[in-house]
Amino acid sequence: MPFAGRSPRNKKYWTNHFEQILKPCINTPDFPADRSSPLRKDVLREIISNLIFSRIVLADITSLNKNVMWELGVRQSFRNGTIVIAESGTKVPFDITTKSIIFYPKLSDSDYTNELIKFKNQLKKAVEDCKNNPDTPDSHILEIISGRGSIYEIISREETIRKIGALIDELEFNICLLPELDRNIEFNRVYMDNPQAGGVDLTLRFRTYSVELLLTTRYLIQNADFYESLLKYFDDLERLNSQIDSFPRDRRSTVGWFKMHRHEIGDFNCILSTIKTIHEGEKERIYL
Repeated sequence: MPFAGRSPRNKKYWTNHFEQILKPCINTPDFPADRSSPLRKDVLREIISNLIFSRIVLADITSLNKNVMWELGVRQSFRNGTIVIAESGTKVPFDITTKSIIFYPKLSDSDYTNELIKFKNQLKKAVEDCKNNPDTPDSHILEIISGRGSIYEIISREETIRKIGALIDELEFNICLLPELDRNIEFNRVYMDNPQAGGVDLTLRFRTYSVELLLTTRYLIQNADFYESLLKYFDDLERLNSQIDSFPRDRRSTVGWFKMHRHEIGDFNCILSTIKTIHEGEKERIYL
């Protein structure tokens, strides 16, 4: 609520409103009610901290005070457990009209006493509900950014699609590199038999960043067979890179390894085909 305001809702009004009406309804020994104070050193830091970490936040939007509305937005961006109240007759902004608001009577209302009793009972029930059901959604923001079909899910899926795209690029690079490596190995094999033919250096390495990320985080929901084939692909890349690294030290051993073990390297195109199918499926799901 505001700290002060124009008459009749001045500083004294808001203080009495909290101390005499609201606090008796919500204050308990194990759940003390507190009102943000403007006297502390870092006011904004303290307010934001309270808004985020308090189990329950009560917001009085009667005066449509800009600071109060901003604080309500901050709170509802982080967690549920928010109770909104207002004086009867308040013109509630459209943005929050679909969430329940508890109204308290004006002092000028003819049945003020009875209406105030009703308000206090509603407020007590709302506080108890927040205590007992802390995960009950009461924030449009959290509803939209979390859960199935939410903005968060869409953003997460878009990130997954980008990761798969990077994996496809990596696979296509490795597939293009494999025949080039085979040719260079063959040149060096001929060189071993005939030094005058001339050998070539092995300068390029197979890329493993994207496949290693997938194997580490398992960000795709796939069965065990998929990840076993992916692990075999990764192991093949590691074996190939290990031979490329050892080539400058012992060319003959590297050429001999390829002669004996090249047939053990799996078909990268099969992995690529599977990943592309998953990629298309993920792109379709994001727009469903």
